[in-house]
Amino acid sequence: MEEENKDFIDEIKNAQAAQFPDFTKVNQDLQAKAKSGVYHSPIQQGPFLICRSCDHQHTIAFIGTEKMLVGVEQNGEPIIKDR
Repeated sequence: MEEENKDFIDEIKNAQAAQFPDFTKVNQDLQAKAKSGVYHSPIQQGPFLICRSCDHQHTIAFIGTEKMLVGVEQNGEPIIKDR
């Protein structure tokens, strides 16, 4: 019994503390990527403009059901018209 406790105590002493990411650095990296001049390729799905050109599909804007995406400007801005 005492030997089992000694093994357990040794394992605890040899364990390394959990490593957590530096959230400030993570936030700075995300902000830099957001401002890096990425152009989105919007498509309309229902009342939303969705970007599918990025690694992860995300919502660009809510335009409602009274508007329709008809194209994209050269600078990446969506062209939206009333229905």
